[in-house]
Amino acid sequence: MVLWNEPIHHRGLNSILEHVGAAGGGHTWEEEPSVCPLTTYLVVSPIALIPWRYAKLLWCLLNLTSLVLLLACLSRLAGFTLYGLRNLLLIDGGSLHTATDDWPFFYLQGKLLPRLSIRSMIMLGALGIAMVYLFLPKGSGRLQVQGRMFFLGAGFMLLETKAVVQLALLFGSTWLVNSLVFFTVLLLGLLANLLVIKWPPARLTWHYAGLFAILVAGVLVPLNVFLSGGLLWRYVVPCVLALGPMFFAGVIFARSFRYTSDPDQAFGSNIAGSVVGGLSESFSMLTGFRYLLALAMLFYMFSALAPALGRRA
Repeated sequence: MVLWNEPIHHRGLNSILEHVGAAGGGHTWEEEPSVCPLTTYLVVSPIALIPWRYAKLLWCLLNLTSLVLLLACLSRLAGFTLYGLRNLLLIDGGSLHTATDDWPFFYLQGKLLPRLSIRSMIMLGALGIAMVYLFLPKGSGRLQVQGRMFFLGAGFMLLETKAVVQLALLFGSTWLVNSLVFFTVLLLGLLANLLVIKWPPARLTWHYAGLFAILVAGVLVPLNVFLSGGLLWRYVVPCVLALGPMFFAGVIFARSFRYTSDPDQAFGSNIAGSVVGGLSESFSMLTGFRYLLALAMLFYMFSALAPALGRRA
């Protein structure tokens, strides 16, 4: 029995590890190579020699120091300096552009991507790829990405961003409006899954047609036309334009996920696409939120073409 309020000596630690190894199949600690022996003997072993209450505090301090150093390195790579805050908020060059409801970035001088945003997108994208390869199971072969699920995830993130921004402009940026938006998104996803379960569509042609029709209408129709009018025009129509594409996208996702032969790769591909879609939200500083739907249509077009391209390859 080990008392955690007493020091744990090296012999006692080896004895515990030998018993655990014997219970797991007869392999002792010496027979199994350590994953990181240098880290184990330089960090863990000295901490194990002190009382638990001090070891816990020291371990927290070490993790906090590592986190601070990591953030400092990332900030350095992103070009952040305490005295250069103005360079982070203002881009160099570009014509002056007045902030509008569609382009509310009053801290930018023009419709351009700041250098900080570009570096952040590259850095986060590289970090995401590295994490995928780091946690990829050994012996699973090369990494395979399902094109349709990937682009569905990317497009859905842009739809969600556009819906939150559009309804906040029309009805106010309050916690109640945002809560209703996310509740409706979840409800539409549930309805889409129930539809696929009860009446699975044989083809997705009409669902893609409805998705693109609402997206095109969302790009062409400005928001200021909904500032007045009756109940139908003031509330129902803008909600349909903002949230309607999510229902069709949900049906496409549910039907594609149901008939996939590799669910784990399909779900992983969708999550990876969501990361790309989240990074693509920065393009709103270049195009505005209204024309961000054009990028979403591009992603959904790729999702429609991805299965055919895969079969051809």
